[in-house]
Amino acid sequence: MKLIKRSLPFLLALCMMFGSYSLTASATETTTESVILNVGDTYTLTTSTDSAITYTDDGIVSVTTDITLHDHVSNTAYSLESFSDSVSTATLSQAEFTLQEAEIADSYYVYNEYAKVYLTNNQIASTFFSSNKANRIVFTPVENSDGTVSYRICKGNGNRYIMFYAQEMNFNSTTDY
Repeated sequence: MKLIKRSLPFLLALCMMFGSYSLTASATETTTESVILNVGDTYTLTTSTDSAITYTDDGIVSVTTDITLHDHVSNTAYSLESFSDSVSTATLSQAEFTLQEAEIADSYYVYNEYAKVYLTNNQIASTFFSSNKANRIVFTPVENSDGTVSYRICKGNGNRYIMFYAQEMNFNSTTDY
């Protein structure tokens, strides 16, 4: 059985949207990114929070940035006002899900160790997550026009696609894609 760990903040957002779980821990996480530049190269890092920048004599620059999460508090269409001004107590490590290969190729059981739940993507919000391993989830890669790759995420039977619903600024499901 193959286990793959991935941090999926969108699933944490689902967790927070449905208010099913109490998440308590540090409010921020530190991330690390390594960039190698040749002479004449430029690199721009844009952050939404304060960053600590450290320079060394050998040309190494260290930028430390804290990533914060904010709870979904309202369904204000197309607006970041839908999220709390206060930093959540949830951390990115609490959003880590394990993808466990299912019996059918290219499908997975998606499990959150912190909350001890599986993503089921069932018909109503109260059953979107369950302590029971109920539904296989499929991640189908889709190449975008700009060359990046997105994923269509749905139940193993090919319906109930997870999507970002901008009218309520949250994640939801739709029967068909």
